[in-house]
Amino acid sequence: MLLLLALLVLLPCASGSDEWERVVSRQPWALGLTLPDGCPIGGGGVLSWPSSRNLTVVVTIPNINYTDNTIYVIVSAMTMSGTVLQVAAGIEPGQNHWSTYVMYVTGIYGSRKEYHLVAYRASPHPAPGSRLSLSVYLTMRGPYPTWFGEVYDHSTGERGVFAMVADGSVSFRPGGHEVVALESYTTSEDVFAGMGSMVLHGIFVDGQRVVGGWYVDDGQVFYRESLFIVGGGAPVPSFISISFPRSGEAVWTYSPVSWEVSEEITPYLVPFLLTLAISMALALIILVAIKIR
Repeated sequence: MLLLLALLVLLPCASGSDEWERVVSRQPWALGLTLPDGCPIGGGGVLSWPSSRNLTVVVTIPNINYTDNTIYVIVSAMTMSGTVLQVAAGIEPGQNHWSTYVMYVTGIYGSRKEYHLVAYRASPHPAPGSRLSLSVYLTMRGPYPTWFGEVYDHSTGERGVFAMVADGSVSFRPGGHEVVALESYTTSEDVFAGMGSMVLHGIFVDGQRVVGGWYVDDGQVFYRESLFIVGGGAPVPSFISISFPRSGEAVWTYSPVSWEVSEEITPYLVPFLLTLAISMALALIILVAIKIR
């Protein structure tokens, strides 16, 4: 049993813990970015997870102030001991603001996968569209090296720091980490229609900016060897997409599903439909003639 130190900034109440257990038992979808070892970083170096112990993601969360089910902007990383650390900003039904969530997951490679809640609906409570820094890092203070989670709201200056776990590891695990994702338990298009953009401003490992080398992960990338998958593997809605406007940045956006015919196809559509109608009419005439005989 991993040791959760009694340094928690916020202990979840029993009712909140029960509600959170009901949330994680469902199957969400997630669209994120996975960083393998060897990603280029600023200054000409490359990423080495087993030599690193600090991950920070700077992101603008979606401009969503209503949802019919839980949505997270979630940062994750696995320690050398196999513990998945997660820090998130999230919004739940009945809320018009976002809150802070901190958890860690053990036993993901066995039959006893367990979620351990550290902070539930905690502060900071960022407004929709706020810019945040979400971090997981190791501190060597005290008798045991301890992993922490942190959320900083750039708009208000508010900061939440949470002791997570001392699992005996002193670095991240080598391999592919899905470090940031938009994760959702709802597929309602109305919820996302006014989201604007979720913007990744930068990923920093031990203070060094990652400038590329990642790949998009939707839970269906089976040919890659990711250490873990964020979300439950449900399909990502067709109205959510991700793009890369500049080096080291990414944007998640809502695009309504369109059934309009491309202008390149339109000139050929009318002749095709006319030919199809004539063919069907001839087939019907032949069929009637055969029956009359």
